[in-house]
Amino acid sequence: MPAESEEPDLVGARPGATRRRHGAGPRAPRRSPAFPGSRCYTASVQRRGGARRHPALRLVAIAVPASTLFVTGLPATAAAGPPLPRPAFHYGTRPPERRLCDPAAWPLPTDGALCDAARALAAAADGASGLERRALLVRLARFFVHRSGAPDAAVRPTLVRAASWTELYTALERAAEAHGDATRMGIGIWPGHEGPIGVLLCTRRLAEADPFPRRLAGPGRLVVEGTLLEDVHRPVAWVQGPQGGVLRLTAETPAPGRFRVAFDLRQFGTHVIELTVEGDEGPEVALLAPVYVGVSPPDGPDPPWPEPPGDPRVALRRAMDAMRREAALDPLHPEPRLDKAATWRAKDLAARHRLSHGGPAVSARARVDATGLRYTWLAEDLAVAPTAMGALQAMAESPAHRAVLLDPHATHAGVGFEAAGDEVYLVVLLATPARGRAGPSVPSLEQRALSTLAQRAAEALRAHRRRLGLRRALRDPALDALAEQLSLALAAADATELPEETARVRDLALQQDPDLASVRVDTVVGAEPEDIRHAPAASDPTCHRFGIGVAERKRSRLGPSRLWLTLFCGALEGPR
Repeated sequence: MPAESEEPDLVGARPGATRRRHGAGPRAPRRSPAFPGSRCYTASVQRRGGARRHPALRLVAIAVPASTLFVTGLPATAAAGPPLPRPAFHYGTRPPERRLCDPAAWPLPTDGALCDAARALAAAADGASGLERRALLVRLARFFVHRSGAPDAAVRPTLVRAASWTELYTALERAAEAHGDATRMGIGIWPGHEGPIGVLLCTRRLAEADPFPRRLAGPGRLVVEGTLLEDVHRPVAWVQGPQGGVLRLTAETPAPGRFRVAFDLRQFGTHVIELTVEGDEGPEVALLAPVYVGVSPPDGPDPPWPEPPGDPRVALRRAMDAMRREAALDPLHPEPRLDKAATWRAKDLAARHRLSHGGPAVSARARVDATGLRYTWLAEDLAVAPTAMGALQAMAESPAHRAVLLDPHATHAGVGFEAAGDEVYLVVLLATPARGRAGPSVPSLEQRALSTLAQRAAEALRAHRRRLGLRRALRDPALDALAEQLSLALAAADATELPEETARVRDLALQQDPDLASVRVDTVVGAEPEDIRHAPAASDPTCHRFGIGVAERKRSRLGPSRLWLTLFCGALEGPR
């Protein structure tokens, strides 16, 4: 593979760019490389009571403007070390600490690398201020996870300060019970000066990589192998070079459930390697790790991108345009219809508390089509973080997501975000609008298949009503669109009911058509489109207009290849 500056199909490489300084991730727009006036402190910490000493840990805290903190982690090693015992044996011998060493006490398997990262973060929090800002806590957690050798792209950190070991354990146990869809966890404790400190790191791990070097003396080939842990397939590899360009690579599958990727790292500097996989709901990040070629790892994480005052959309667009200018690409034009579709997607993700591209029926495409925008190319980026700018920063530091933001085909962009608790879900839609008249784009194969299923369901509904001697109802395209929205949402959530979403689309149907006096909504989950006849609304004698929406999920808790069939029945007069 030629050097990145010579590779023609790299996405976002800056022509003639010089090598940038090393860092934990991609360059942030207008990031200050130094903070003048900082003071450094070095401390060696020994366990109280003299029973056991922690392995040496150097802490360097840099005093910078109020909300920013940098800390070093454990000394960098040339290769990822072997997994620690489960969990890390060196947590201590006191009864409250011994409880941390009992795997049966926790709802998830503990991981040695995550435990080391959690312990380092707990130690860094001793005497540190500003970690109440979740954005900073997330950045530090990500930094220590990378330093520990864990392959996880995202972790959910919980920081606990307590007055006693018993109180600390109780708080960590309570936090672990709310782990959501996580599959691995790491627990770290530290005897703080003002009381014990604990950190819980939870992550959903989709792949386990065999140990590989995180530092190379010089340019060369890096082979990464591992195992896919969940029912995912189609691994794809990505690598971001020191100049910011991104290259997509083919990942080999030498055996079922295994992957192998050879990365040619031919430049000095920091490279970021990533593995994405396909799941039930679209692509997901399975592995993300920085690799340092001929340079030392950074002493701390890049600071969180600031959240400027005013409209967040303006700041997000400026940051994206800055990234594209740095890559010698044109800025993106705003598109209100893409904004509308992205906002709907963000609200849906926040309501479900899950990042998902929508599975077999890609809801982003359906939402853009519903706006009437005609396009020749469409892509979607998703992220969740404590702030909208933090979510965009996470996209910029993921090679696969960065490749979308820096795709030369993109000319227009839409931005949507929605807060859910202490997290913000960000959706970025990029498109190339088609020239000519507005209208829906050419439907995909999945959309055409679902349209055929919806037509079969409509014919089955008409036949069912004829057998019952009921009036003939007319099919309404507006009700079809709303029914499809609800079916997609239910299938994505693998649920049989979503009361809030159902009420929302029902109210929207009444707002769109003042002639409707009432709207009845029913959803059935079946194997064939003809199962629509089992919906109670199918036998409603007051139905004058109807709409049908179909969504499919190949693997569901309700069975294989399930269909979500939603029926809207509208009455022109009140129920009889």
